[in-house]
Amino acid sequence: MKSFSFDPYLKHFEKKKGKTWQFELGDYIKVGFTVMEGTKKKRIQFFQGIVIAIRSSNQKQKMVTLRRPGSFGIERIFPSNSPQIQNLQILQSQKFRRSKLFYLRKSIGKAAFGK
Repeated sequence: MKSFSFDPYLKHFEKKKGKTWQFELGDYIKVGFTVMEGTKKKRIQFFQGIVIAIRSSNQKQKMVTLRRPGSFGIERIFPSNSPQIQNLQILQSQKFRRSKLFYLRKSIGKAAFGK
């Protein structure tokens, strides 16, 4: 009887999965994701904000919460392995000693950058 190996199949799907993004909590990032306009048109929309929470330590299933600093807060949650995410750019990086930065919701303007 011939033995069967799943290794070639797994490697094929791992390549096809997509990119893994390297960012940390507290980074100010800009995410470009595709949005459907109507039935046939696609465009890239950008959202930039501070990473205030990362759920799941597994690289493939991360859920990232971004918050746009300002007078009123806008938050958006992105799955890191989503095929809609086209590009990701780290604009500013900071170190924090917390696992979640929900206290930044109270700050306004420059204070939201943790300085």
